[in-house]
This record gives sequence, structure tokens and C-alpha cells, in this order.
Amino acid sequence: MRKILFTSLVAALATTTAAQAAPERGQLSVRAMGGADFPVAGTFHGGANAPIADLGTLNPALSGVAGTLAVEERGNRRIYNAAIGANAELGYGLSETSEVFGSFRYLRSKPSTVQVGNTLVPATGASLATFGDFGRIQSYSGEIGYRQYFSRGQIQPYAAARAGVTFTDSIQANFRVPDAGVAINNVPFYRNSVSGSVGGDIGVAIPVSSGVELNLETGIRWTSGLRGDDAALSGLGLAGINDAGARWDIPARAGLTFRF
Repeated sequence: MRKILFTSLVAALATTTAAQAAPERGQLSVRAMGGADFPVAGTFHGGANAPIADLGTLNPALSGVAGTLAVEERGNRRIYNAAIGANAELGYGLSETSEVFGSFRYLRSKPSTVQVGNTLVPATGASLATFGDFGRIQSYSGEIGYRQYFSRGQIQPYAAARAGVTFTDSIQANFRVPDAGVAINNVPFYRNSVSGSVGGDIGVAIPVSSGVELNLETGIRWTSGLRGDDAALSGLGLAGINDAGARWDIPARAGLTFRF
């Protein structure tokens, strides 16, 4: 008998807690989350072959030697690792299982160095590794969305769709050919850019107290291309390699929601 009463009490408390933590019609909520976005697709820069009539313009020791700067296409996954970020959200309950929300999201990745191609020197038959140092990606997003919950139990799975705009700070690059003593520094690569962004989330909400829930979620997000800056690239014969910048990311986040 005691076991039956105890089991019934636990079930009742779980149901009550879940009901208190789930969205209610007309209820406001605040959500704070942190995590990382992992690049999975998208082109960061294109490829090009840029003939250089006299490498002496880049290194006087190579005066009179011709070459070709062969830059290969590189994807976002090759350039950047995960971007660390945080987001804050204000929600409004439409029903016991749905809500709309507005969110602000901040992301920041570390600078990166990769081999972008080779510098070919026909006179010697040399193929010299060419590297690019790219500044960090720093972005700010404002989005609106809709979230649907599929259960009001102790674990509440949900799915969400979102869309908005993303502002990305300008990005500079350095190009280096170490074996030739060539370095082209502080090359403007992408301007300050405003891009469109859309995404979908799946996750779970776990009530931890009255009006408070733990959230774990992932999903997929697409951000449209960035504004290329050819001010210096044109002189290198590389204009247009930055007509890219769109990316696909998979976010992984955790946080808390407070319902009022």
C-alpha cells in the first residue's frame, strides 16, 4: 500500500512540475543558452590562377622571375573550427505546447591559418606552398521563430524553426609564401556584411523546478554569403575569390528557460 501511495505521489509531482514548466497561453519566458556552432558545408573562398609577371614586386630578390599564384577553393570546414557563442531569447506562449520567440545570438571563432594553394615558378619548376591567415569570424544575429512541444512529461521534446538577419564583422587576410620570402599582409577580404539566416532546432526541455527548465538542443542553420572586398585582391589578380561566404552550421547548445 505504501509503495502504491509513494508511486502515485511521485507521478503526481512529476505531472505538476511538467505542467508548470511547459509553456502556457499568454505566458512570457526568458531563455539563455551557450554552446558552439560547427561548420559542415559552404565555400569560404573560391579558386583562381593569377599570373605574376615579376615576383620582384613582392620580393626584390626575385626580380625578373615570373610566377603564377594558384589559389584553390576552400570550404568553411577547412578554414574555421567551431565558433563559440551565446544567445538570449524572449518567448510568448501560444498554447500549452507552442510558443513564438525572438532571439539575439552572438558567435565568435578563432583566427585560422591554412594552405590556400601554391605559387608556381616555371623558371625553376618550383611549386611553393602558399598560406592564408584569416581573421576571426564575429557575428551578431537577430531572429524570430516558432517552437512546438510534443509532450508535457518530465522530458519534453520540441522542434523549432527560425529566420532572421546576421551581421558579420569584416575579415582581413595575410597571404604568405614562406619559401620565397613573400608576405602580403592586411588584405581586406570580406566587408562588414548583413546576411539572411534560417534554421531549425530539435531539443528537449527538462523541468528542474517550478517555472524553470533545462534545455539541450541541436539543429541546422544556413547563413547567406558575405560581401567581398576586392580593393587589394584585384591588384593580385584574385578578384572574385571572395564572392562566397555562405555557410551551413550545426549548433550544439545548453541552457535554461525561466517562465513567468
